[in-house]
Amino acid sequence: MHLAVQVVINRTAEFLQFLYTQWMVTHTAGGGGRCQQAFKAGHGFLSQSFIASLSKIMIRHFCRVVKATKTNLSLTLLILRPILGILMHSIQSILHTMHDITQDQGISTNPIPHMPFLTKCVKIVTAPGDVFEEVRDTFPTHSNWLLPVLLYIVVATVSIHLMLGQPSLAEHYRQIVNEDLRPTFDQQVLAGTITQQQAGWILLFVTPGTTHFLVAQGVGTTVGALAALFVLSYIFWQVGKSTMGGGAPYMSVVEVVGLTFFIAVIERIVTTLLMIALDSIFATPTLGLTVLPMGADSMLFVILSRINLFTIWELGVIGKGMAVLNERDFPKVFVLLLALWLLWTIVTLLPLIDFS
Repeated sequence: MHLAVQVVINRTAEFLQFLYTQWMVTHTAGGGGRCQQAFKAGHGFLSQSFIASLSKIMIRHFCRVVKATKTNLSLTLLILRPILGILMHSIQSILHTMHDITQDQGISTNPIPHMPFLTKCVKIVTAPGDVFEEVRDTFPTHSNWLLPVLLYIVVATVSIHLMLGQPSLAEHYRQIVNEDLRPTFDQQVLAGTITQQQAGWILLFVTPGTTHFLVAQGVGTTVGALAALFVLSYIFWQVGKSTMGGGAPYMSVVEVVGLTFFIAVIERIVTTLLMIALDSIFATPTLGLTVLPMGADSMLFVILSRINLFTIWELGVIGKGMAVLNERDFPKVFVLLLALWLLWTIVTLLPLIDFS
């Protein structure tokens, strides 16, 4: 145990010296505003040296004691208690010493207060810039993307049940499955691509009213939401690096995109209400709603249904977030994202247009 205590003391001293050196370099080069970089560097040093070395000492000590005494669970916990106590005491000592160093240099150690969850829900709609400034100025906060995505998954799952709980909408959905999907599967069975049993199994997952359908919708919504979050974040992150010259971390972009899922929740609620009120699964908050009486098969409806008002809203909010993270003008960033979305919309529409 004396060896463990000695390692803790040595690593603590090394960490504090490293942190102070990093702070002096960044403070001299870029002012007090870069103090956060020193703390991030210090955190990496702490993770790599202090905790790693201490963990090895703890594991070796624990294995020796267990092997020597053939102890039971109660004695194991009794042995771990002083070791964990040393670890917690060392971390507290580090924090107190960091506080003393920064106070001596006249630096405020008061953390930037995090907005409550409900406040973020409101401000992402009314004042998204305030939310994204917090994202930029604080350490990564996984709840910024996890909670909105979880909320979206719950709302989306409930909305599907509400929508298909309407007999006419459920029947309309079954009609689409029977008229569009079933013939496709029949052709694949005749071609030998899939077996009849496989085709029937797949149809169970896409036909409303079955347990398979409920499972498929839950899993599909969850996987789809997470995939959309991280893929879109990667695209926006690359756009920021290549066209804006920004150096925003990838996870900060994930937080920005994740926070826009609050808007996706509103979109899902509005969409569900429109479908139930207008008794049509094609009733969505798009410009296609204006020509819905013409039929969902018309090319005009197909084109206008791609112009979703909530999508433009979300692009504006993401553009604001990217502008804040990369310190760029919002109008230019928004126009860039809007142009990329328009290009993507045209590319996906081309296969559906009959030029003959």
